[in-house]
Amino acid sequence: MSKFGRILLYAILIILGLLIGAYTAWTGSAKIPSAEVGQRVFVGEWTADYSIGTSATDPKTRAMVARRGLLALPRSEAVYFTRTTDSDGQALREGCAYAMTGSTQMGSLWWSVTLYDQDDFLPRDAGNYSITVDQFEAAKDFSVSISKNGDLSTRNSGAFDLTLRLYKPSDWVISEPARLALPAVKRLTCEDGS
Repeated sequence: MSKFGRILLYAILIILGLLIGAYTAWTGSAKIPSAEVGQRVFVGEWTADYSIGTSATDPKTRAMVARRGLLALPRSEAVYFTRTTDSDGQALREGCAYAMTGSTQMGSLWWSVTLYDQDDFLPRDAGNYSITVDQFEAAKDFSVSISKNGDLSTRNSGAFDLTLRLYKPSDWVISEPARLALPAVKRLTCEDGS
């Protein structure tokens, strides 16, 4: 093989290796199986990883956080809960309508709920994809609709998930998360009749 042919072969192999490495890093950071997370917390259908934003976070979790674009604050500043199912354990999906109800008092200074589409992005052309405690003024409880034309829009979301952020959580949220009363998400109807 000529010198030029050998250089070309090495260049192709290097580029191929970089492409394979980038692809596996990207797809591997998409979702993290529960078994791989060190400080997983479950509150009803909501889950959180209390190691996010700390030095205890493993490389795969850091890659997932970077890919999803979370501002991973330490848990003394913010706690992130996510859910992918309704109260009956069925996957959240665009073709259904839901009611999310709960208390505005969630053991934090401020909170928000954001809807992310099946690719972990904000839905395209969805309209409103986030709610905050400020929208409910002095009310003790809240109820919002989640549907294509709801308070939280599922338009163009496919199978979606909800992320609840508790900012400046009380100490007991970290030490006793089971005390939290996080919002329920009840499926009302689906376009396919299910």
